[in-house]
Amino acid sequence: MKKELVHAVDLPLPNPREAPARSHQNVAIGLKGDHVLKRTLGALGQELTARNISLQKEYCSTPAAKIDVAALENALETYWRANQIGDGVYPAQAQILLGSRVQLWEGGTHTNLGYATGHPSLDGRPRCDPPMHTAWAPTDTDHVRKHETVALPVRRHGTQTNHVRKHKHRFDCVKYDLGDAPADAQDGPNSIKLTYTMGCIMLVFRVLDAALGPAGFRDFVLVREMGMGIRCAPDAPGRFPRLQCENKIEIDGWDDREARNKLGRLWTWKDVRGRPGFRVLAAHEVRETVAIMPRWVGLTTTWSIETGVYENRYLHSYRERPPFAAQCPCHVDAQPGD
Repeated sequence: MKKELVHAVDLPLPNPREAPARSHQNVAIGLKGDHVLKRTLGALGQELTARNISLQKEYCSTPAAKIDVAALENALETYWRANQIGDGVYPAQAQILLGSRVQLWEGGTHTNLGYATGHPSLDGRPRCDPPMHTAWAPTDTDHVRKHETVALPVRRHGTQTNHVRKHKHRFDCVKYDLGDAPADAQDGPNSIKLTYTMGCIMLVFRVLDAALGPAGFRDFVLVREMGMGIRCAPDAPGRFPRLQCENKIEIDGWDDREARNKLGRLWTWKDVRGRPGFRVLAAHEVRETVAIMPRWVGLTTTWSIETGVYENRYLHSYRERPPFAAQCPCHVDAQPGD
């Protein structure tokens, strides 16, 4: 006898008094899974500590960025000092668990915002279009995706050999609060002053330390900081001249006269006293992922955050695009607007 399928949205919500509200907080996912850094340090007989991870430096690359963890130890020391955790000194031997992504929730609501991913291996399959460095190769019956390979040192019988593993890469750009945003800041597509800034995830991880409260741990991401590029006229000297399609059309009625950044705000790496800027964020500080668009270099298909990416200004509400919001698993009656 066939069972009739019942959609979750058709199920009645239990009485909220019988099901207490669940606290929706951003949380690191994939902490028990495989990770290239875990395998590399394990092969070298080293513990997963901030210093050992930092020594791996650039451990992966994507078309958008080189994934660099060299600043992890310094960034954690800065976070501990700024937030006065324990005695304000980061414990050098604190154990770290490496994750793959952060589960995001919209603050104060029951709305699941999906994941912010920062991991070189995505469950053995692509999550979106194949990266530019992959290729398709036909087989007898189907097509098999071939991936960029990463050589890892593995000790066998007292000697070190190269053990080749395959990886797919995805490291998302995310928004987080600016912290010292001006009082008149707004986040509209034409706004000049913003309440947020952006960064590209380099690593998702959890730190185990008794000083982090009753739970004894906290989830973090290491991001490389981004800032808005300085634009100039198409024929003016500068790194980011405006393209002809970004100029306003002078014919009345053919253009939005109030629009700024017609292709979206252009972001690049933030320069901190002539050096790259890195920062550790607690998972709850990550607002959401950002849809970025390449700014192609000339007539090539080359692009990167270094040469500039656009923050897409034309987005549907998360309620109007898949994955569509389902009933919250905490079974609590959501208030209007939740």
